Amino acid sequence: MLNNIKNIYRHMIPIALIMAILFLGNWLYIGYTGPKEIQRSYSGIMYKNGKFEPVEQINIKISGKYSRGLFGEADEFEGTILIGEKVLTLNKYPIKFNKNNMGLLSLGPIPEDYGMIFISNMFEKMTIQLIANQQDQWISAPCVNREEAVNLSNELIQRVSKGLRNF
Repeated sequence: MLNNIKNIYRHMIPIALIMAILFLGNWLYIGYTGPKEIQRSYSGIMYKNGKFEPVEQINIKISGKYSRGLFGEADEFEGTILIGEKVLTLNKYPIKFNKNNMGLLSLGPIPEDYGMIFISNMFEKMTIQLIANQQDQWISAPCVNREEAVNLSNELIQRVSKGLRNF
């Protein structure tokens, strides 16, 4: 009888270890890729590239859910972005970010693009290159003047150009 109990325990230990590893792996996967609530408000700057015209201070509010991709899947943001008075609702067509944290701000299924967005870790910093108005305008946040806005844009876009050089 004692041998039977030992045999049962000998078989249960590997099963328990496998179950613990599977549970831990699942918990880590959900914790990493599960949607995270994003609520951010910035004061940013809208400026034209290469032109030292007066800049416009602009308020930006971001509200939604950010989901990280795993194993090459794109990160996604679903929610709303308020840029000044312009509301971008991204529920049907969420932003899909590539590995360099660049995504397309699209307003619908037919490419009615508003711009390209470049972010740092889950919207801590952001830059938008406006496409819709064909005037090479940029919006950067958080920043308080043109110099900070341009530096922030260069910092975030530099990831993309480094990624392209290595391609």
